[in-house]
Amino acid sequence: NPVTGTTVNLSVLGADDGGESLLKYTWSVVGAPPAPVTFSASGTNAAKNVTATFGAAGTYTLRAAISDGSLITNSDVTITVSQTLTSIAVTPAVATINTGATKQYAAVARDQFGNAMATQPAFAWTVSSGGGSVTSTGLFTAAATAGTSVVRAAIGTLAGSATVTIVVPVPAAPSTLKLTAISRTQINLSWLDNSNNESGFMIERSLDGINFTQIAMVGPNVQTWSATGLLAGTRYYFRVRAWNSGGNSAYSNIANVKTKP
Repeated sequence: NPVTGTTVNLSVLGADDGGESLLKYTWSVVGAPPAPVTFSASGTNAAKNVTATFGAAGTYTLRAAISDGSLITNSDVTITVSQTLTSIAVTPAVATINTGATKQYAAVARDQFGNAMATQPAFAWTVSSGGGSVTSTGLFTAAATAGTSVVRAAIGTLAGSATVTIVVPVPAAPSTLKLTAISRTQINLSWLDNSNNESGFMIERSLDGINFTQIAMVGPNVQTWSATGLLAGTRYYFRVRAWNSGGNSAYSNIANVKTKP
């Protein structure tokens, strides 16, 4: 006493003028315990030696009722079950964030029953694998590149961890696409670049405004392009979208104009 695990072995022995083997030992909990208690045996002679299993830390009074059929006597024992630091839970256990973004993590020290320790210790936070950094309060900052990182909270050699997936955010869609017919065979395009992380732009063309085909790609920060080799007096539809390793943006507005006759 105190108990630092989840179980304790108990023994009790009565005496009877007809022989101890005639006695039965029945176990119970007295009062209002912190949690239920189970006994490996009860109500038999063999129950003089039992294992009690507890459901939570706290103080318990256990009673062995010893009977020979007509007479009963009780033997009580008070047992204190102490919280023992057993595990650390880090939350959220799984997360996905953008490159360069932050995520707040929390850690909880748990006892042998999976309950939070009454007094929470100070945790040592680290990034045990992958990129990024974490502060002493669990604030994680993602790396500038995509990947997977493991955030770890430890107390000595005991640790808990969480996995965070770092992704490149999809660029914002370009907007305000405008077309200018320069000649019978050329249309100039211009658009507004609304993103700061695109790898480039994809330009698509259509003759009916419904069925588009990609015809060109330009680099990042480009906001103009010229379509050449077109047919005179023909209406063309264009749309543009940005792209990077995270994926493609939504499309810009669809714009249309006729080449000069």
